[in-house]
Amino acid sequence: MPISGLQYRYVGDSGLTEADLDDVQLVHVDLGYCLMFQFNDDGIKDLYRQTVTHQGLLLFTFTNDHVIGATPISAPISDGRLFTFVEVPDDKLGDLVLDLQDSIKKIKALKDHSN
Repeated sequence: MPISGLQYRYVGDSGLTEADLDDVQLVHVDLGYCLMFQFNDDGIKDLYRQTVTHQGLLLFTFTNDHVIGATPISAPISDGRLFTFVEVPDDKLGDLVLDLQDSIKKIKALKDHSN
């Protein structure tokens, strides 16, 4: 992990990508700031399946091919909202969210254009 230095052995691919997202927001919870990913209809189904079958494991968050977060899967996520803490300095979180939102908009536009 980029800040804590924690190391994990990553095996597999959840199949969830930015194309499965509707939105990402920076939210404040009891433990501080985290990202809330809102998945689209297809992503909600995949997220639910993944969190049902992989309880006890970690769901990794990648950006630009670098892991920035690892969220324990403790229960199925059925509402399509994934809250995850990321190892990004607080002063960079806003820019990260804006970049992710921009990427989501571009992907949606490409999908709309191809339909």
